[in-house]
This record gives sequence, C-alpha cells and structure tokens, in this order.
Amino acid sequence: MVVTDCLCMSTTPPMGLNPEEIPQMVFMTFDDAENSNNHLDVEKKSERSETVDLNDNTLQVDISDALSEREKVKFTVHTKTTLKDFVKQDFSVVRQHEEFIWLHDRFEENESYAGYIIPPPPPRPDFDSSREKLQKLGEGEGSMTAEEFKKMKQELEAEYLATFKKTVAMHEVFLCRLANHPIFRADTNFRVFLEYEQDLSVRGKNKKEKLETFLRSFSKTTDEILLGSTQKDVDEFFDKEKNFLLDYHSLLKDATLRADKMTKAHKDVADHFIKISSCLLEMATADTNQLERFATKSADIFEKARKIENRVSTDEDLKLSDTLRYYMRDTTAAKNLLYRRLRCLADYEAANRALEKARAKNKDVHAAEWSQHQACEKFEQMSAKGKEELMDFKVRRVAAIKKNLVELCELELKHANVMKNILILSSIFEKTILNRNKIVADSLSAVKSQYRRPKRRALK
Repeated sequence: MVVTDCLCMSTTPPMGLNPEEIPQMVFMTFDDAENSNNHLDVEKKSERSETVDLNDNTLQVDISDALSEREKVKFTVHTKTTLKDFVKQDFSVVRQHEEFIWLHDRFEENESYAGYIIPPPPPRPDFDSSREKLQKLGEGEGSMTAEEFKKMKQELEAEYLATFKKTVAMHEVFLCRLANHPIFRADTNFRVFLEYEQDLSVRGKNKKEKLETFLRSFSKTTDEILLGSTQKDVDEFFDKEKNFLLDYHSLLKDATLRADKMTKAHKDVADHFIKISSCLLEMATADTNQLERFATKSADIFEKARKIENRVSTDEDLKLSDTLRYYMRDTTAAKNLLYRRLRCLADYEAANRALEKARAKNKDVHAAEWSQHQACEKFEQMSAKGKEELMDFKVRRVAAIKKNLVELCELELKHANVMKNILILSSIFEKTILNRNKIVADSLSAVKSQYRRPKRRALK
C-alpha cells in the first residue's frame, strides 16, 4: 500500500489516476467552526467534561458562629456560592431560631413541594435544664466540699456547652439539607433567608396562632387516620413504604428512649465518681499515715474514670441518641409525604366520581374533565417525585446511621482501652501497697519476736 501526500479538495487525483475511473467523493467542511471568539468556551467545555465533580459545591452553607443570650441564640449563617442567582459569592447574615421555623413553614405550606420530603425543623434551643442545675448547685454549695463543688460546676458547664454545640449542629444540618437539594436550593424564600442582611422581622406565635396550629395538627391527624383506614393505595411500593415507616418510626422511638437511659446511666456513674473521689481526698487529708498515699492515688484513679465516663456519655448522646432522634423526625417528614400523596389520591378518585356523575347528567362535563385531568396529573407527578425521594431517603438514612455507629464503636473501643490501662495501673498500685504493708507487718512481727522476753520456769 502506497501512502500519498494529501491533496484535499484537489481536482487532480494523485499518482496519475484517471478522474473518470475514480468514484465521486463529496467533502463538506465548516470553516471557522472554532475561532478566537469561541476557543475559550470550547476549552472550558472539554475541561468540564474531563473533570466531573461528583460533590456539588456550588452552594455551601454553614453556621460559622453562634451567640447565646438569655432568651435567644443568634446564629451567623455563612454562605459561599458560585450560583448567579445570588448577588455576592461569599456573605454572612445573622438569624434566630424563629426565622429557621419560618423558613421551614414556607416549604411546608408550598403546594409545589408536596411530593418532596421536607427536612425536619431544628429543635428549639433549650438551656433551661442546665441553668436550673447550675442554680441548684449554687444553692447547695455549702453542703459539699470545695473540690466537689468545683468538679460539679465543671461538669454542668461542659453539659451546657455540649447542648449549645448540638443546637448549632441541628440548625446547620437543616440548612445543608436545603442547600444540597436540587429543588429546594432554588426557592425564593431560601435565598432571602441566606442573602437578606436585615432582620426578617419574624416573631413567635401568639396564643391564638398556637391554638390554630394545634387544631390544624389535630385535624390532620384525624384525616390521616381516616384515610389510612378507608383509602387503599393502588401502588404496592407506597403501601409497603407506609407500613415500613410506621414500624420503623415506632422502633426508632423505642431505641431513642433506651439510648437516652444508657447515656443518663453513664452520666450518673460519672457524678458518683466525683463524690467518691472527694471522700477519698478527705480521708487522705485527715490521715497522715500509710492510708494517705493510697487514698490520694485512689481518688486520682476515680477522677480519671469519671472523665472517661463523661466522654462515653457525650459520645453516645451525639453519635447514637441524636442520630436516632433526628431520623425519627425525618421519618415523620417521610410519613407526611405519604399522607399528602394519599390525600391527593383521594382527591383524584373524588374527581373521577364527579366526572362520572357529570357525564350521567350531561351537565358541566367539560369542567369535570378538566378537574379530573388536573387531579390525575398532580397525583402522577407527586407519585414520581415521592418515589425518588423515598429511595434517596433510604440510601441517605442507611449511610448516615452506619457512619455514626462505626464512629461510635471506634470511640467506645478507644475509651475501653483507656479504662483498661487505668484498671491495670490501679491493680498494680494496690498490689504494691499490699506487698509493702505485708513487708512492714512481717518486719514488725520479727522485731517483736526478737525482743520478746523468755518465759520464767515454774518453781518446783
């Protein structure tokens, strides 16, 4: 095979070939398809196709700072984005808990989001329990030693700080869920919440509004029970999901209560260790003999054990109890999605019955057909979106719970190893003290036997 030089678009064939004997070939080119005006765009597109980022970082939201006051907590919400919908790419605003609830209610009341799982609202900051404990501790200061009071105060301050950090984390998770959702992130109210620098002027609900909310909740619960007993779901997938979520929510609730009891038990053990350590220190101060060193060392061992029990309690509360509690609320949000879909199904079947009546009477048929068409379209869209949301909820739930349980197991093993080393040191110390006491006792008995006077012989 001979490779010739290229003679593109030439009327003279190469190597002296006869043009009449060569099949006709048509060449078509697009001149200036890539020029100086679009060359950069072409390069950007090629780079973008080669380096695909699976983690969407176009909108990142976090709480960079928080300030706790007497009656409220102010959260500094920091946003970093490359979306063109925002005026700036990096900005921060200050928000309060009521404004988070306002944002959640806007999503909950929007009909266009009826087919989605609305992220559960963050719980209200509650520091009353920690404040009451600190107050009671101050009142009972005279009934305990200075060392015991100092340790108890440190424990309550650490508990208050842990509660504060959890509150901040729950509010941040709520915003991150919205920012990572492809639909929720484009909501106007969400952009206002993130971008508007002034106060949103959101107030808490008064008594009348609270009563209206309670009545709506009661009416919704009644309607949900009625629909669950009378309305049969036509889709097997959603019927299975409903039964699963009902059982799963009940199990989560029971597991959360048990986890809270376990966490409280570890916290109580740590509090008792404080009292034991204080008593041992008092004994060491009162006795200046051999018992002093033993009591001081024992008090130090109980103090180390107290710190470990506190860490175990904190880790179990964060990695287990809070995780179960959060997904219990998230499961409730998924159940609300199923309720909205079931209500939509009931409306669709009611529209079908109304259409049959209209056709039978030959009256307002066009309006009934339009209503039936709208109900059918709404139900089908909600079913399609709801199925995607529930499948994503399952994947996200399993991954999060698995991750937290693995981290909890690693922390538990770490604390168990530390506790094992403490017990080994305490047993060595105890054996050393016992051996020393035995040596001292043997020496004393030897001295006594050496200087013991001989018995006098009895006179005959």
